[in-house]
This record gives sequence, C-alpha cells and structure tokens, in this order.
Amino acid sequence: MPISRETLDFLAENRMRNDKAWFRENKERYETLVKQPMREIAEKLVPVIEEIDPLMVTRPQSAVSRIYRDTRYSRDKTIFRDVMWVSFQRDKKVYDCPAGFVLEFSPNGFRYGCGYYKTPRPTMQAIRELVLKNDKSFREAEKAYRNQHTFQLEGECYKRAHYPEHPKQEWLEKRTINFLHNSEDFELLYSKDLPLMLSRDFLILKPIYRFFMRAEELARLED
Repeated sequence: MPISRETLDFLAENRMRNDKAWFRENKERYETLVKQPMREIAEKLVPVIEEIDPLMVTRPQSAVSRIYRDTRYSRDKTIFRDVMWVSFQRDKKVYDCPAGFVLEFSPNGFRYGCGYYKTPRPTMQAIRELVLKNDKSFREAEKAYRNQHTFQLEGECYKRAHYPEHPKQEWLEKRTINFLHNSEDFELLYSKDLPLMLSRDFLILKPIYRFFMRAEELARLED
C-alpha cells in the first residue's frame, strides 16, 4: 500500500502524544500505515539503486528509518520522529558518510534527491578541487544538472564568500552539498506511482552521484 494521509496523521499524533505506552497500543497501525508502505517503496527502488551503484546497501530493512529518535546528545528529548525517510548509500562501516539517495517525508511535505546528510570536510575539499580543475566527472555532473528542472543545488554555504568571482561559485561555496526536489504536493506523495517517478528522477542524478564518488575516492587517497 502507498503512503497515505493516514500515514502522516499517525506520525503527527504519535509525536504529539510522545508516549511509549500509546505507541505500543498502536504498534499495528504503525506497521500498517508507516513501516509497510516505506518498505514497499524501498523494495521497488532497489533495481534503479543497483543500476546506479551495485555497492550501495539495498536491504529494505536497512533503507527505512527508525521511528525512535536518538536523544542521547540532544536537548530535545521527544521520543518519536515525525520525519521519516527511505535512503540508500554504501556501507557506512566501510565508507565515511557516503553520498546517497533519499526520500524524506513528514506532515509538512516531502523531498527527495541525492547528496549528503553531512559532507565530510575532506570530501568537500575534493569536490572543490575537481570543480576548479574542470574534471571530466564534474563536467558530466554539471551537464546533468543544467539539463533538468527537477532538482535544486542546496547546502550550507560559507558565511563569507571564498570564490566571489568564480563562474562555478554555487558549487564551490558549499560546506555541504545536496541536489533535492522539495514538494508539498501530497497527492504525488500518496500516488502508487511514486516509486516509478523516484526511479526515473534518481537516474537524472546518476552523473552527479558518480561525481561525488570520484571526490570520495580522492579524499580517501589523500587521507
């Protein structure tokens, strides 16, 4: 079954109640309304993810986020998430914060795309080096970005411009980098064709993902 209005209603109510006992009483609703739709999406995305990079972890149970928050180092002690995601990347035990693909949704909207939760500094430096020397992997990534209208280049920037006159400034000034599509079109989120659309759009980002992997290779060599 697809994600539905009831999925988002459950996430909002569960976070508002913030009660483990209530969650246990409603665990079956969670399994049906949240976990099952997310697993089905993950399963349907496996073929395109493996086409993009066979080294990415594609077990659906690994791709689906947990509903419990890790509050050990946070002042916010809210127990449950209302933002959930399906994500794919290489094994984080082998690769340090690798780039990946994600669908993230909440009662406020959803987004999907490719990039980093937090780009490691050596990887970001390698990205800049590839941009500055106009490496082939960058030229292919930039061409893919220019030739589409779905994704936006996002990410935290330096507070002070480091490359104010450079024509590729939008790539160079980032502290972390993502290519994302943000939407509040809930009918699209609820559509049974959502996995098909994600598969098609993720392929648009394939050259950008390869560019990220090239940067990660360089960062590891320089480590």
